[in-house]
Amino acid sequence: MKARHFFLVVIVFALFGCSKDDGVTAPPSTDNYYLSHLFEDGILREEYIYNNEKLMQRMNRFDEGDLHWYQLYEYTDEYLTEIESYHIDNAVDILGGYKEFIYDSGLLIEIQIFEGSTEPYAVWKFDYENNKMSRWTWYDDSPDFVVFSGYYDFVYENNNLAHVKGYNSDEEMTQEYSYEYDSKNNAFFYVNTMRYLWDDDYPFVSDNNILSCAYDSFDDVNWNHAVYTYSYAYNDSDFPTSCVRVKNYDGGSSTHSYSFEYIIDD
Repeated sequence: MKARHFFLVVIVFALFGCSKDDGVTAPPSTDNYYLSHLFEDGILREEYIYNNEKLMQRMNRFDEGDLHWYQLYEYTDEYLTEIESYHIDNAVDILGGYKEFIYDSGLLIEIQIFEGSTEPYAVWKFDYENNKMSRWTWYDDSPDFVVFSGYYDFVYENNNLAHVKGYNSDEEMTQEYSYEYDSKNNAFFYVNTMRYLWDDDYPFVSDNNILSCAYDSFDDVNWNHAVYTYSYAYNDSDFPTSCVRVKNYDGGSSTHSYSFEYIIDD
């Protein structure tokens, strides 16, 4: 989807915790919808493979259909403990890096990030309020990870991520996101692992689907502003089957369409 800003280069993790809140609204169906294929502008972009209701593999494809990269997910009991990321180079699978997950009392408190070494090169740490992540802080470029790089603050409304503010190492705000939602089921509602993800223009952690996202980034010189709007078609169980996303930004606009296919477990 849209280009990542600051250090959001890939989809990254922001945790609720390891169990859903009591306030999560169950869908009006006994069927569980697990997202299996995501299409972008008519092209298969991502595939998802499960085992016992756990996401085991996520694959991303080039426009031509060739495999671009994939991730493998490992668990201990119900807890996600490691993600290995591979990219394809001349038909060879190359391990690009992996993440290890550390928990305390059922809440994820730290992710260690490895790439080309047995020692992590970065650490993400998480704080919570009412079992929902309220702050995500990252440290890097230091063997003991005392180099503070910045953080995000999160605010929720009705089990949806409503506001995100990003701060740099000088604790100056450099990014801000504001979201509005429909009242239908998020396409990733039953994908427990993906429910623990935050993507800057698709908060998988939220119960519902985004209707609009206002994004601002700024520094000492530049200020950028964009507004994303989303419209959906739904199935009889109120899960989205397709989406049209329109981006309006300084100097222009763009439109992309997405469609969703599911595995139904009844």
